[in-house]
Amino acid sequence: MRAFFAIELPEELKKKIFARGQEIAKKTDVKLVEEENIHLTLLFLGEISEEEKERVVGAVGDIRGVGEIKLRLGETEIFPDKKRPHGIWINVGGEKEKLFSLYKKIVDGVLKAGIRLEEREMRFSPHITIGRFKRGVGGSRDVGPAFAEASAGKDIRGEFTVEKVALFQSQLSAKGPKYTKIGEFEVK
Repeated sequence: MRAFFAIELPEELKKKIFARGQEIAKKTDVKLVEEENIHLTLLFLGEISEEEKERVVGAVGDIRGVGEIKLRLGETEIFPDKKRPHGIWINVGGEKEKLFSLYKKIVDGVLKAGIRLEEREMRFSPHITIGRFKRGVGGSRDVGPAFAEASAGKDIRGEFTVEKVALFQSQLSAKGPKYTKIGEFEVK
């Protein structure tokens, strides 16, 4: 199964983010993340077996002690950069030291469970993906001007408190991914 750790967002923020994505999609060729799938990914595990999932749940089961984490939405940006655009995300700010501490506890637990992580999965940049540019868009044209026009002065403002982290299974299909929560962990 494909699995990842993520922070779920309050429904009202997911609605705001999705609405913002719809505004951007009117002026750019972007495939939006479905509203119900909007989240903040902490760590992508990739393919793991049922046995590995059980070991991960056991090893990460006690991530308490970080405490509640207060986060806020930041600027909407193209990633990785405007020269090679792959998608659009919202930066996340706030109590980032606590967020990185939580991330480290999860990584340590996953490694303790014997799960190998790709080097790229070990880099953490707190963000919420809004959408990805459709195939070929990034290399075939400059999306910067259309994105700038769609984004000018329209960053979403919002704050949320993290009290739990979820482990999700991701099932890919032609209609897009379906995420199923398979575990939940308290952080306070």
